[in-house]
Amino acid sequence: MTTAVRNRSRQRLALYESMGRLYGDNYHLLNRLFPQLKDDNKRPRLLLPQPLPGVELALTGGGRYTSFLSLRQQLEEASSILPDLAIDIRVYHDAFLAEVVSYQGQGRFLARYQVPNGQMFQAHEKQQVNYFLREWLRHCLTRQCLTGTD
Repeated sequence: MTTAVRNRSRQRLALYESMGRLYGDNYHLLNRLFPQLKDDNKRPRLLLPQPLPGVELALTGGGRYTSFLSLRQQLEEASSILPDLAIDIRVYHDAFLAEVVSYQGQGRFLARYQVPNGQMFQAHEKQQVNYFLREWLRHCLTRQCLTGTD
């Protein structure tokens, strides 16, 4: 095996390990905000203190080991430049992971994209949208978001 191939393998392994940690962080942050997340009978909902825009997290499906969440944030003055936030999340309860499966209507992200590409994605678009979810959840925790159920 050549040195270049070995280096690419190490880089790919490091990328997957960092993504695994990121998915784990997202899972634990979601569970801190919504301890009832695994309960199929309740629909989590997130309420932020005023004057922040309305945010809703809804349980849209799943099974014993997996949940599907829909995170929506309505902006007061949404536009084509800055649309309302829309993130769909798959939560794996048995593996303690949560990943973004759709962001602003774009789904099925590859782990890595060649740059440039037709969709104008960044090289690590999947990692970036999951970082965004992690930062958004951390923001909710530091702002002491209120949680409740429908």
